[in-house]
Amino acid sequence: MSQDTFELLKTMDVKKIELQLSLQCAPVLSGLKASNLFVISNQMAGAVLDLFRNTKYRIRVIGQNDERTTFLLYREEELYTYLNLPEVRKILKEYGYQKSSQEEILNEFSNRYMKYLQGKEPFPHEMGLFLEYPVEDVLGFIQHGGQNSLYTGYWKVYSDLQEKISLFEQFNQAKERLIYLVYHRQFTLQQAF
Repeated sequence: MSQDTFELLKTMDVKKIELQLSLQCAPVLSGLKASNLFVISNQMAGAVLDLFRNTKYRIRVIGQNDERTTFLLYREEELYTYLNLPEVRKILKEYGYQKSSQEEILNEFSNRYMKYLQGKEPFPHEMGLFLEYPVEDVLGFIQHGGQNSLYTGYWKVYSDLQEKISLFEQFNQAKERLIYLVYHRQFTLQQAF
């Protein structure tokens, strides 16, 4: 993040939903990625659901604890296309996702993530697939137990380092643009959708 953007952030209300969306979900809102997690306080969860009603984005609760709600924000067609790639379907089947519809697969993932939050199941490392991380990096993370990555950015990178660094830079630029627009009150969720 540039120093200028960091200075802007220091003057902004970090609890504002638009700013949190810019910080956490800029790649999705900018069309660079199909999905992202969005974590926000439980007090704001209802407002978040209302904001995304009748938009081109889908949002679903995938986990909640006493303080925070975790959403999956996604562009449905793009995410479903990714989840239907043969190599992605193969991994999901290996991890026990036997249902055929995308909605059933997302429900299963949500159930697993919630059980993880409750301490009933281990972390679902296949989460990276639901966040449209490259298959080779998801597999690298699983095979290496999160160790020995080439780089850590928006996820841990295990191959094609320069390509991923370039992609992360695009994500960062999108984040900075959205922060700038929120700061100057030129970006609202209603305009974005």
